[in-house]
Amino acid sequence: MNFLQQVPHYKDAMRLEEVNGEALPELRFYRDFVDPMKPCLVKSAVNHWPAYRFWDSPAYILSVVGNPDVRVAKETIVEYPTAAKGNVALKERIDATFFDTQLREFFDDVTSKDGGYRVLHSYPLGKRAVLERLGKDVLGFSFLKAPPAPKSYPPCRTFIYRKSYTDWHFHQIDETLMCQVKGSKEVLLIEPGGESFADLLKIGQAAGIVYNVDVGRFPKYETIHPYRVLVSPGDALYIPPFWFHAVEAADYEWGITVAKCWGSPSQVDRDRDLARYQTVGSM
Repeated sequence: MNFLQQVPHYKDAMRLEEVNGEALPELRFYRDFVDPMKPCLVKSAVNHWPAYRFWDSPAYILSVVGNPDVRVAKETIVEYPTAAKGNVALKERIDATFFDTQLREFFDDVTSKDGGYRVLHSYPLGKRAVLERLGKDVLGFSFLKAPPAPKSYPPCRTFIYRKSYTDWHFHQIDETLMCQVKGSKEVLLIEPGGESFADLLKIGQAAGIVYNVDVGRFPKYETIHPYRVLVSPGDALYIPPFWFHAVEAADYEWGITVAKCWGSPSQVDRDRDLARYQTVGSM
């Protein structure tokens, strides 16, 4: 697929700071990253999770949750997330990319050497969820001991995939740790408030799509400067609110991501920031 490699300045993208999750004090995590809204790659953040040890086996996952019906994406959705709101035709197009199957058949697809694009997208691990019983294998972090409940997203959700891509978007409220349990993902990020953020916001609002941008219509797209990071198995990427990010599987093996979310400690200020960022990016 290599969608991210087509983004301007991919090769000279800036790098994020890396820290060792096994030696990261919680005070430093908040002081140096959460409070200033600065993303970072936390190495070895989830090596202690049972999920990290056991979820590379479909047989194990099936033994825990059985063989439930699941909804699977069969091709890439690259539309800007807010574009589908109120757009019936676009919603129908998105819905058409999904199909219903059983979890065992899904694993047969994703583990096949000839398997195509398949994504079990954003499945919560909370109570009464289809994959609820897997939640026991997802633990916490030594550098984030008692985070407040998230305000928008579920506290914990998983993505099981082969050849996945998520187009540019940002989270308005909650903090996120994108945890790689199996496989690697590459992520591009753009910080809020700058020219690159404003330009990307304009494109998403006007075109309803960010991938394969028409540079004749949006010439400033060629000037955006992202950060780039590779999130390997056991790592977690901290993504603050408002940071644009696009995510792509970095290999052709199947993989699993767990997103852990919690409420922002500065919600009032960040609501004001969102209004400011949207004003900057409006047409």
